[in-house]
Amino acid sequence: MPVWALFVVPGTFSPWAAAPRRPSFRPFYPLGSERRNKMFNRKSIYALNKKDPNAIVYMDANEVIVRLTREDFASEKEFLKWKALSDEDYHASEKEAHVYANHTLALDELSEEAASIPAVDVCMEQAHDRAEAIHRSVRKVTQIRKHLTDTQFRRVWMYFVDGMTVDEIGAAEGVSHQNISKSIGAAMKKMKKLFPDC
Repeated sequence: MPVWALFVVPGTFSPWAAAPRRPSFRPFYPLGSERRNKMFNRKSIYALNKKDPNAIVYMDANEVIVRLTREDFASEKEFLKWKALSDEDYHASEKEAHVYANHTLALDELSEEAASIPAVDVCMEQAHDRAEAIHRSVRKVTQIRKHLTDTQFRRVWMYFVDGMTVDEIGAAEGVSHQNISKSIGAAMKKMKKLFPDC
């Protein structure tokens, strides 16, 4: 794995994918030539293997390009089987490399906010603030519940929390629009007295 891959976010665009490619013409160097071995990367091995129907081309652990020809196999059938397998395998790895390159982004391409990770104490403080806000809301709802009738509280809940219209609440309870509207209005007056700053 190249070092830059350690700093890549999966699922994003890679600037390397848009880089101009080398020309398709490549000078011929005899197989085993040191210059040829340095010149070709893993992608070019796929191209060499695909272009040579009479050999299986691969790179060994020492990065030396090796050609296995038909003569290296016991039969033509065995050669064709392994040739098809190598073509398929190289194609799959080439496709995987393209998908990875097209859907990655280096961290230096991300904005400061996107790449930053908040410190533990900041996360804990945010979680504490959210929990405190929830507790304040629960205390307010409890106070509202104590000062409203059950019917008023249910109708206010359906109107503000469930997002129902006055007509929908009236249809659900079998009551007129005017009755629901008066009930919610009276509940709002009580809540404004209870929480004048809201």
